[in-house]
Amino acid sequence: MPEDELPEEFRFLIQQWLACYPASRDAKAALRWIYANSEKYNFDTSKIATLGSSAGGFLANILANSLEEDFTWNSKDDPHSSTTNLRHPQHVSPCIDFCGAPDGVEALENWDGKKRFTQDSPPMLVIHGTKDETVPYARAEAFAHHYKNAGGKYKLCTLDGFDHCPWEARFEGLSIKELSFDWIVECQGLKVLGQRIDRGSDHIGRIFCFHSNEAMHIDGIGDKLASTRYRGVEDEYTGFLVKKEGKYHSFFNVGNGLPLAVDGDDKILSTRNADAKGEEIQFVATPVDSVKDTYRLRSVKTGLLVHCDCLGDNLISTRFDKLADNDKCAWWRLELTKDFATPQSTNKRRCLVL
Repeated sequence: MPEDELPEEFRFLIQQWLACYPASRDAKAALRWIYANSEKYNFDTSKIATLGSSAGGFLANILANSLEEDFTWNSKDDPHSSTTNLRHPQHVSPCIDFCGAPDGVEALENWDGKKRFTQDSPPMLVIHGTKDETVPYARAEAFAHHYKNAGGKYKLCTLDGFDHCPWEARFEGLSIKELSFDWIVECQGLKVLGQRIDRGSDHIGRIFCFHSNEAMHIDGIGDKLASTRYRGVEDEYTGFLVKKEGKYHSFFNVGNGLPLAVDGDDKILSTRNADAKGEEIQFVATPVDSVKDTYRLRSVKTGLLVHCDCLGDNLISTRFDKLADNDKCAWWRLELTKDFATPQSTNKRRCLVL
């Protein structure tokens, strides 16, 4: 039967399968490019993971479980494929599939009879909703079946009652991002510098500069600078977890779990800085008698006050040559709130943190 005479849903499926070949071919070519340029760009090819949702999960699985020669069959006739570093490897580990399917790898096995799912397959994390009407949950069970039979490492996270790609879902209290992060850390043996922070904690809040009434932020360029108004920050406040040990206090960025620290010149309050070496810096908080809920923060390590500069409130620092000659530049207002990501929210609880 000609394709144009088929029902619309069948034509759609045919178009999807026809798109699978070039998409898989290009994804594998991109992975070979990474290997071919690993020395030039200092890539660690032992730390490459693949992850994707829906069709992206399909491709992530292709990269993880296809053979090196797969999708290079017409390289002699295709001038583009022949220039895509065909002699380089394509190994990844681990793989994360969010509401995808093993259909592509199954099709390859059925086509040539060669096994792709083996004991040496990259560790596989499968996250899938039981009410998925786009990619049925049975396809996630098929993933588990293939890995279990082959003796490979896998984990199936079942999202009861959820449909296709529910990014808001949680499994055993963890978000999709947290599940994925933990799987990569486990499978690659990574060391995590930060800590996971419960955003519902009663000790999470914002830190405001009294002088400018701007909230302390972490920049978007490596989490290097804590600032109140800086071109690298996003338009949302950054929440901090406040830990108290006697008269000393530590502050942890909720976004990455890293502590505030002071760099080697005592200039910049930071969470991750080459000179700070990830060291947690504690502070002594002294109440400002004339202003409620306002404190001076002094570094225990350096004995210096945390200030706000006078050039647009750009940097939070302890010693900086452009500090304003104003005691109020070293005053900080702390507010506890569980809704720190929405600056306009009035749903706040004001109380002493320290």
